[in-house]
Amino acid sequence: MRITNTTIARNYTSNLNRNLSLLNDGNYRVASGRKFNRMSENTADGVRAMTVRRSLARLEGYLDNAVTAKNTFAGAEKNLLKISDLTKDISDKFIVAINGTSGKVEREIIAKELEELRNQILASANGQHSERYLFGGTNTRTQPFTTQTIEGEPNPVLFYNGVRVDTIVKGDPQFDYLFNDAAYIDLGLGFQMQPAPDSQNVTPSSAFKSTLVGLDFLGWGEDNIYNVINEMITFLRDGGSDSEKGGALLDKFRAAADMVGVELTKLGSDTAYLDFTISRLEAQNDTLIEQQSHLEFIDPYEAIMDFKMQEYVYNAALQMGSRLLQPSIFNFIR
Repeated sequence: MRITNTTIARNYTSNLNRNLSLLNDGNYRVASGRKFNRMSENTADGVRAMTVRRSLARLEGYLDNAVTAKNTFAGAEKNLLKISDLTKDISDKFIVAINGTSGKVEREIIAKELEELRNQILASANGQHSERYLFGGTNTRTQPFTTQTIEGEPNPVLFYNGVRVDTIVKGDPQFDYLFNDAAYIDLGLGFQMQPAPDSQNVTPSSAFKSTLVGLDFLGWGEDNIYNVINEMITFLRDGGSDSEKGGALLDKFRAAADMVGVELTKLGSDTAYLDFTISRLEAQNDTLIEQQSHLEFIDPYEAIMDFKMQEYVYNAALQMGSRLLQPSIFNFIR
């Protein structure tokens, strides 16, 4: 079989183009650090890489949820600590007022101080984080706690999400509605909805409750903190000379204030759980990033070595072509 210069030139050009393509691929790997540019180049690793990417995207959502909840709970903890300090101040001032040495003027001064401290508790109960109210359950846009002046009542009356707090009774549908008012976030626990007829509700064990109900620490019914403070103020302005009644009011207030400590403990437990969850998710994220790096990215030193080798092959091909095809021009002259 006779091999012509035309055949040699065609084969050479084909091989040279292939080497140029390999050189360009090597250049891409050096510049991008990626093993391949198209799925067709490595289908097996490409499919696995897409799976890892989807897992990373989901994990990013879980982490964002956990961090947001932790920041929200940190803001809630600051407000509860403030309320706890205020309850201690109220207790101390009321003790001074009922110790038997305070006169009418002193009791009125203390009553006004209690009013101010009561209002500060209300302000903290309406605390916000990132322009969202912390203690209104799913109501994060409007103040959960409001007051109204009602005829026949010597002090303002407290309302929670539009419901008069001192009328709430445990076991009533209204009570269940207010205390079950919750929103949940997905932290990668297998988020799922409950089966019918509760199919609109989240299965609590599969998600994390991210909302807080202010009634959990301010209380409900006639013994809520706000209402008890009002009773203490009225007692002082009505004379405040009955030490037995004053002591009973103090005990009643302390019992109500203890709910703040209980809620703080629960909040601390939830925050610790979120810290653990964030650490777990970050560890999973690091593992997935390592998998992604192994599947999609090439070692830079290896990429440079491969590129230099391909560059050497391409240059060698050019030099060989200059010797091989040099006589062919005289063939065309003939």
